[in-house]
Amino acid sequence: MGDRSSPLTRTRKSPPTDRRRYRAGMSGFTFNAVYEDAGEGWVYAHVPELPEVHTQGEGLEEARAMVRDAIELVLEERRERGESIPVTGWALVEPVEIAA
Repeated sequence: MGDRSSPLTRTRKSPPTDRRRYRAGMSGFTFNAVYEDAGEGWVYAHVPELPEVHTQGEGLEEARAMVRDAIELVLEERRERGESIPVTGWALVEPVEIAA
């Protein structure tokens, strides 16, 4: 990999060729889930590494459960189709102030 000082400067020379290319914890995989306020108590969730995963829940805890279920379904479908599991990336959410 390239420079480790910033995620923005990291590069990969060639993609890994086996399923060890994703970060797997002791009990499974790790993905980034992004949760957003969808209004009226609902929370929208998506996973940048798995573009198929978009879900929502009535509150954060339900959204967390729904995103876990969605990830499991997507991984199962990818395995059945012989598709690879993507590399765990990184996600950053930060405020951007714009003058009025």
